[in-house]
Amino acid sequence: MVLLFTYGLIFAFGVAMGSFFNVVAHRLPRQKSIVKLSSHCPHCEMPIPWKYKIPIISYLVLKGRCSNCGHPISWHYPVVELVSGLLTVILFHRFGWSGEFLFYLIFTYGLIVITVIDLQEMIIPNSVLLVMLGMGVVVNVIFGVQNWQNALVGMGVATIGLLGIGVLGKILFGREALGMGDVKLGSVAGFFLGGHMIIYAIFFSFFVAFFAIVFMLVLSRLQRRDSIPFGPFMAIAMVSFLLWGNSLIQWYWGLFS
Repeated sequence: MVLLFTYGLIFAFGVAMGSFFNVVAHRLPRQKSIVKLSSHCPHCEMPIPWKYKIPIISYLVLKGRCSNCGHPISWHYPVVELVSGLLTVILFHRFGWSGEFLFYLIFTYGLIVITVIDLQEMIIPNSVLLVMLGMGVVVNVIFGVQNWQNALVGMGVATIGLLGIGVLGKILFGREALGMGDVKLGSVAGFFLGGHMIIYAIFFSFFVAFFAIVFMLVLSRLQRRDSIPFGPFMAIAMVSFLLWGNSLIQWYWGLFS
């Protein structure tokens, strides 16, 4: 019972953080304060009453519409809250109360914010990357989660590899294949995952992107010349290898054995 209560609190904390991430993702690209302004409807800009600020539940109660103007509220708000809660529980279950939990929680939360912003605005803000890296360095100094040499190798490998892929893509396709935001995201992810794991994670991100693009082309949700954000695919791959990296690597090599 105590363990179940603990998981419930961890989930509630993650959901609350997800609600905050929605605010950050909406305001940061618009250069609005993420702490001074009260929550308001993006359409009518009226303040949201406190009783409608309960993550996930308020969305269901209001049936996905603003309580003031009735304008539809994007489904991504409760999804981000739910995913944040679930990932927080999964990380806690994996690492428990430890420095690793805090270290990888920072990484995962940063990826969630980046995913939402990149999907909406097609950018990866430097400020989010710097906060991720700065907090990760501080936690690593205190708890020694990641070997420093491995972290620096991971940053170097990811940066050089993604820059090379970007240049090659531009030569082959005559257009920018990867933005510098993607390169910088890979570099920061290399710090958290290390040199060995980041190589597989980057490869897997292209694997995920390929099948997602093919799926959207088949459904006519995407045209061949359309630009799509690569950050979300990187985030999916990074979290996957953070949680199940060794199993995924064994599965991959098992295909050739």
